Amino acid sequence: MEVVDVLAKSRVLFDDQALTFAQFYSEWVDRRYADEFLRSIVRMGDLEQAALAQQASVARQLVQDLNQTAGFDRRDLACQLLLVYCLFWWHAFARGYLFEVRIFRDLTASGIEFAGHDITDRTARQSPYDLVVSGMRGDIKYSTYFLSAEALGRLQSDFFITRAYDSTKREWVTIAVLRSETWRWINGETQAGTVQELSALLPTPVRIQIGAHQLIVILYEEWKRRIRDLQAREGSDEHG
Repeated sequence: MEVVDVLAKSRVLFDDQALTFAQFYSEWVDRRYADEFLRSIVRMGDLEQAALAQQASVARQLVQDLNQTAGFDRRDLACQLLLVYCLFWWHAFARGYLFEVRIFRDLTASGIEFAGHDITDRTARQSPYDLVVSGMRGDIKYSTYFLSAEALGRLQSDFFITRAYDSTKREWVTIAVLRSETWRWINGETQAGTVQELSALLPTPVRIQIGAHQLIVILYEEWKRRIRDLQAREGSDEHG
């Protein structure tokens, strides 16, 4: 992520305009491909096959379009870095929203009442959080890159649904990460730990400290169970 952040500030001259790589991606990739991709995946029944094939198809088209752009030369290192940057963010964008659609569908199937933003609407997609569950604002993250003091300070959400790698079982597990002030609505015993110790300490809820932020990490399935109990006790209005 540090390397990508450096590349984001690099510049490319495109159509006589000096754009950062981030601006180029926004105008040349996101606005060309994102909306149609998201409209298509929300209609798909098979996210594991069809949606991933669609993601790969767009990536191939992106490479082809760049290769046909005047001034782009795959043999040039600067052009290679621009391509790497665009492919990195397309992969992150597509996988992130595929994960979000899976979570929305699973919450519905699990009987959890929630209000989710409309990912097919560009304005709604850029909302500061992705869903509201019993008055708690949530974000859905494909990876735990946001678990830094700086990132947590910028985010407004009360909880996060994400993935962590279980090195013991050698598999990815879905987890919920709650701010300590949000955990009190669910409550229960916790044990202190670190991000690196999660796979050893879960399924017991783990209390971690990142800068000034205290967080509680719990398995997603257990979080759902506790949310169902909370909504049964206090009502299921997603706005709380």
